[in-house]
Amino acid sequence: MNIVLIDDDEQFVFIIKTRLESKGYHVCSGKTAHEGMRLSREEDPDIIILDIMLPDIDGFEVCSRLKEDPLTCDRPILMVSEKNTMRDRYSAAKVGAEDYLIKPFEFDDLIHKIENLIKKNHNIKTANRLNKVLVVDDAVTIRHILANFLKQIDSSVSVLEATDGESALALLEKEMPDLVLVDFNMPLMNGMDFVKKAKQKNKFRQIPIIMVTKENSSERIQEAFAAGVSGYLTKPFTQKSLVQAINRLTDGDS
Repeated sequence: MNIVLIDDDEQFVFIIKTRLESKGYHVCSGKTAHEGMRLSREEDPDIIILDIMLPDIDGFEVCSRLKEDPLTCDRPILMVSEKNTMRDRYSAAKVGAEDYLIKPFEFDDLIHKIENLIKKNHNIKTANRLNKVLVVDDAVTIRHILANFLKQIDSSVSVLEATDGESALALLEKEMPDLVLVDFNMPLMNGMDFVKKAKQKNKFRQIPIIMVTKENSSERIQEAFAAGVSGYLTKPFTQKSLVQAINRLTDGDS
């Protein structure tokens, strides 16, 4: 398995590279963002380990660029940092990082996350395990796009639709979807109120909810996670970003 490690801390790189190579991984390391992005394109890594604090470009921008590059967009990215704030975690998720690990960490924790991310990436079509998905959005175009994306991933997925939070709650009483994709701005009952009301009922608490919205402020994202969402997807989205958001739900450490 190939790993690209992007970090300017030489001691950290030496220790992690040595221990990973002792486990059979092939590790290429870059001290700068530009060097790391070059290696990520050239080395065909199974995973990219990316520090936030780099001398030339911060890790969030690097992650964003890697996710926009056709050569690296499907490679899982594990961000590592001494920063342990919710804002940094949300920022990492917003730019597409699959997971986040706080320095200093136990080596076993790193191995666990690497193995999980590689396994998930090799089985990227997680949506195949979804039998029923509820899409809640007042815009018929968005509902159709989401439904089409899900059907393209797996034609057997059953897609339920609702136009607002109230009708979605009523539908939940009749159906038990494996996943809910919900917009924020809707008439009658917005997405945030829907999430709060759904999470108040024991029978709905285990249903993962991804908020799909144009609202992308850190305050709104924090509010959504505090209300009980399991993921957050910003419009406009692609089929790949939708699948990535669903994949993140399968890793309890995300």
